[in-house]
Amino acid sequence: MARPRRIPLLLAATAAALLLLGAAASAQDVHEILPGGDLVNGTVASPGEVERIPFRLVEGSLFSLSLKAAKGSALLPVVTVLGPDRAPEGAFAAGLVTASKGNAVSLKNLAVTGTGLRWLEIRGKSGTTGGWQLKTKVKLPKKAAGSGSVDRSHLAGGTSWNFTAPGNATATLTVSAGKGSAFVPRFLSLLDPDGRTVLAEQVLPSSKGFVVKDVFLGRPGTHTLSFTADDEGAWTAKAAFKLPKFLKRTLLDSQIVADPVLDSVSPTSGDTSQYLEFTLAVDFALPGAIVVFRKEPTAVTVPANQIVLGDNEAVFSLSLASFQKGAYDVEFVNPDGGKDVLEDAFTVANAPAAPSGVAPAFGYDSQVVTATITGVRLSTSGTVALERGAETIPGTSLTGGATQIQAQFDLVDRTVGFWDVVVTSPDAAPARMEDAFEIRNTPPLVTGFSPGSNVNGGTVQGTVTGGFFDATPTVRLRRTGSTDIVGTSVVRVSSTSVTAQFSTTAAAPGIWSLVLANPDGATATLPACFRTVGSVADPAKSLDPAGTMDAGPSVAHDATRNEFAVAWLDAASTAWSVYVQRLDASGGALGSAVSVSSSASSVPKRDAAVAWDGTNDQYIVTWSEIRTVTLASTHPSYKTYPSGAMPQVFAQRFRASDLAAQGTNVQISDSTVSNGYVMDQFPNFRSVPVWDSASKNWNITWLQEWDVTVDDFDVLYRTLDPVAGTLSPAITGIAVTPYHEGDPHVAWDPVSKKLAVVYNDYDQVNVRVFVRLNGVTLAQDSSADLVDPRVAVDPDTHRYLVTWTRKPPTGNTTVQALLLDGKDPSTKIGSLLTVGSGTGEDHRSARPVYDPASGQAMIAWTRETSAGDLSVRVRRASTAGTSLSLLGTEAEASGGSADEAEPAAILNTVDGEFALFWLKTMTLDSSRGAYKFSLFPGTWTGGELWIHRYK
Repeated sequence: MARPRRIPLLLAATAAALLLLGAAASAQDVHEILPGGDLVNGTVASPGEVERIPFRLVEGSLFSLSLKAAKGSALLPVVTVLGPDRAPEGAFAAGLVTASKGNAVSLKNLAVTGTGLRWLEIRGKSGTTGGWQLKTKVKLPKKAAGSGSVDRSHLAGGTSWNFTAPGNATATLTVSAGKGSAFVPRFLSLLDPDGRTVLAEQVLPSSKGFVVKDVFLGRPGTHTLSFTADDEGAWTAKAAFKLPKFLKRTLLDSQIVADPVLDSVSPTSGDTSQYLEFTLAVDFALPGAIVVFRKEPTAVTVPANQIVLGDNEAVFSLSLASFQKGAYDVEFVNPDGGKDVLEDAFTVANAPAAPSGVAPAFGYDSQVVTATITGVRLSTSGTVALERGAETIPGTSLTGGATQIQAQFDLVDRTVGFWDVVVTSPDAAPARMEDAFEIRNTPPLVTGFSPGSNVNGGTVQGTVTGGFFDATPTVRLRRTGSTDIVGTSVVRVSSTSVTAQFSTTAAAPGIWSLVLANPDGATATLPACFRTVGSVADPAKSLDPAGTMDAGPSVAHDATRNEFAVAWLDAASTAWSVYVQRLDASGGALGSAVSVSSSASSVPKRDAAVAWDGTNDQYIVTWSEIRTVTLASTHPSYKTYPSGAMPQVFAQRFRASDLAAQGTNVQISDSTVSNGYVMDQFPNFRSVPVWDSASKNWNITWLQEWDVTVDDFDVLYRTLDPVAGTLSPAITGIAVTPYHEGDPHVAWDPVSKKLAVVYNDYDQVNVRVFVRLNGVTLAQDSSADLVDPRVAVDPDTHRYLVTWTRKPPTGNTTVQALLLDGKDPSTKIGSLLTVGSGTGEDHRSARPVYDPASGQAMIAWTRETSAGDLSVRVRRASTAGTSLSLLGTEAEASGGSADEAEPAAILNTVDGEFALFWLKTMTLDSSRGAYKFSLFPGTWTGGELWIHRYK
């Protein structure tokens, strides 16, 4: 506790005390006598009375006193000197000498240790009373000296010399380098005993140091002179003091007031809502004393009748309701006018807030939470905090009013557990709600899992990403109806990454979720993040139309019912027919085959194809058959070829639910594109129907041969209204140069809302067939034909996957694939990739399909060994990266009976399932002839349709 500041009488001699020169002092109170200058006369008026005389001494002084009973007085004086701590000071007690008659006490030349206030207590021995006279003498120190040294490491901060000054002195201070020392002192500062700067107006530097001349040192006690130098070394210092003559006064004991000494106040603070009991530690308190709490311009007085004095203490109770906020001086005032003051000893705050609740009552250690505190006496000008031991989370962005405050708390990485809510209104004590808010461990968050499937093997090394993973979590793959696949060898790489192994070899194919659990039981689930791939069922015969499937079938998927429709050609000895048949999700026949078109054996049919329209819920079947063509008389070939028979493309619509015919068949092709040209015939075949979801029309693309004697084909298309059954007025040429364009395949691009048409073209220079898509050359090979192109569209990434067969003049065929940007098909993503090949083997007839559910593609194709064994192969591919990449290993889909021939179709159906259809048990019949660029040595008869379902 800070002691009150007073001006000692040694300093006061230059002020008010100068008025007391000469005769006896006036009736003015004196709170300290001046040793060596004051003569004091007094009386011990009653037995037990104690006269107390305060005086101040400085260390290093020589002090003498003489106290005698007054002439005619019966007093036998007893003298006690109390030190600065108000306890008898032993050095004085040892030096006091009582005269033989007991009527006088003296002390001669006591060397004073410690500067400070003392008290001389005078009593009468054995109850004696009477007058007395006190004389004192003091010899003050007139000089001081010191020395020391400084090493280089302490030069930066300087050094100091502490010396004792008598007070009210004019000093000359000299600091010099020691003999032979390189330390040449430079003045820094001079501080008095209270640490305040003393103004040194004359600081005179010299070659060996400096001199401070005529500096006034008013306060007695230890002063500090600080200095520095450029180099290390020793130094010496000395001080010389000039002192004024002592003032001579004659005082009466009634003029002398011994102030009480107030050491402390307890408590030291309170608020305006409190009623407190105070205890003041005080010496020399007199009955009738009062206490004053003062903060200008206000004062609160505690009257004497409310104060209980005890041994060295004063006790009272007081309401703080009338106080203003701020720091108060506490004054203890005796009835004789003596007082002591502790400055800023008691602080009053406004009444604290009274919070009653907080919502929410918890948050996670990864959050910045906005909480609402309710109660009374709240203020947004105050503070709100969460506290737990030595930890504090300050509330920020305070809004609200007196009964409700909103605050934000940053809980990130803070200690989990219960925290106090501490609300502090301005200038008020904090109010605390203990354990009112809980910080909880953040539950885990799973954002990713890789790989996305077990396509590369049954044992999967998985990586879980996310956040707030504690050591060490458990992980598992979960699927309704299946046993969990528990991760093993779990490693917590960091709070955001965990690795584990999963054994998926025996797992059923399908979609799985990833479940991660922290040690505290908190879990997180990433749904549908992992796919177990494989067969849904073993390969099975789908349809065996009693030997009537005599040409390549076509299969379409009805997504509404999860059914299929297959269309095929029956070439009997007496008739040609096109059939369509519904199949269930497993490939089994639904109902009976429906005849699409039949004709005599003299009217051959070719290329049955089927597609589904989800808008109108209908199938369309297209095919080619021989029809008579009659040319206009203005046609250039009319004279030599007025009429003839050639294949035309036809279409028939069916209701998807039961294959009821919708309208009659429509001839799609005609000879209008060829008007103006001399030609032999214009056969139209290889039709591909595709549903255009933008224009809500069927798009039918086909191949037209211009000349059977040369290699000259065009790719054309026309639209058909699915409701009215009407055709677009004109046929549009997709590829109509004077050279070969053939083998068209079409897919609908739902992103760009256009057809993606892939076909062959013919390199007249190298005499090689190459691949184009919408007029853009995709691949060209100077040493081989690139035939049978196919295209699949991924609507999610808007990429095209194109496959074809590389057919060199000699040697084996291979399957190749290329990935394109759907926005600009001329932009290739990565490089060309060989999908199927083998020494002595032919790989051909690739069929690609995308699976939007997995983001993968599946490619099926035919492999023929050198022994002539046929099988259908399948492999998955990733199209999501910077290039096409194959996944897992190539697998046989067809069961291994060595007579599987062509993949008829591969379709993605529902829930990430693929359905692969292929042909089996065929009889080759070369007498029927072959199409241009057919990969078969001839056509065939009597095939079966098989299915293999995958996930």
